[in-house]
Amino acid sequence: SVSNVSQEIATMEEARASVEQSMNDKHGPLALARSRLAVRTSKPNPEVVRDSAERSLEKEIGDLEHSIRKLQLEMARQTADIHRLEQTRARLEADLKDKSDALALEQECESLQLDLSQRMK
Repeated sequence: SVSNVSQEIATMEEARASVEQSMNDKHGPLALARSRLAVRTSKPNPEVVRDSAERSLEKEIGDLEHSIRKLQLEMARQTADIHRLEQTRARLEADLKDKSDALALEQECESLQLDLSQRMK
């Protein structure tokens, strides 16, 4: 029914907002890790050290970028699902309107037929 589809759309929109928030929450830590890595790699050559801290920063950046890409894909999937549900809802609403119009026309015809039969008596 239209109300079921509308409820499902609302649920999907809440889920999409949650995914979007999760994605946005990762941008701050990603920027921080990138800036820390940039500080380390911009040091003069004698001070450049490739150590576990640098490898940890690189791994953190990679993990955050991977998580953001996965969340972006999930958001795109949810957006597509919401769009399909909105199309389904529009079709259901159009079908319901057509049926209501047909019922009103049928009732008008019955009324006219009854009126005509009473006049012919």
